[in-house]
Amino acid sequence: MGKFLLKEVEDKPLPFLEHLEELRRRLIYSIVVITIFSIISHRFVPLILKNLVKSTGKLVFISPTEAFLVNIKLTLFLGIYLSLPFLFYQIWVFLGKGLKKDEKKIILPLSFISFILFNTGGFLCYFFIIPMGIKLLFSYSLGIIEPMISVNSYLSFILGMIFSFGLIFELPLIMLFLTKIGLVSPLILRKYRRVVIVAIFIVSAILTPPDIFTQIALALPLIVLYELSIIVSKILTKLK
Repeated sequence: MGKFLLKEVEDKPLPFLEHLEELRRRLIYSIVVITIFSIISHRFVPLILKNLVKSTGKLVFISPTEAFLVNIKLTLFLGIYLSLPFLFYQIWVFLGKGLKKDEKKIILPLSFISFILFNTGGFLCYFFIIPMGIKLLFSYSLGIIEPMISVNSYLSFILGMIFSFGLIFELPLIMLFLTKIGLVSPLILRKYRRVVIVAIFIVSAILTPPDIFTQIALALPLIVLYELSIIVSKILTKLK
């Protein structure tokens, strides 16, 4: 199986139109796999939803279709999550078309590490950031305002946070790849450190609810990961 996967990424460089065809093919593969995993995971939606709403208590739906759409949304989320190892492999194979034959051996490890990093970010968010964030946000009710949260709004908030943290934890690998193909260097990463930190806080403000806690909770891991990216880029540069 491993030889087959490695053989797939040993293709010659492709012209632009063939790159588009390659991208279309891998998108079709990904959609098929996501659909299969979504169908498989649909039966587990009630159990997953029950655990997701544990920290808030009872939720409500405010339109006739909302409960149905929430089930579809969570089913799709589970399908995408279970497909991530395959999706990461497809992404790295596509991006790795420009690598040399001996360098393409890193694609399988990169796919595996990508999944591990995504889980690290997602679990950190779900088990630590979200419970503390919800507790803080609910505290603004001051015991006067009774919360009546829509299940769709709550689920969008939870899933958006988990995916944001998961994708953010891919930063070191992205920087490693960009260093490998010569687009960035440790010098460039250090030079633009201050600009990147400002951009991180702007992105955190956009991706999170309007409170300082969740913004900082997202920004700090990003800054740490950026510094880690500089170290990874420096090590890779020395190994060249």
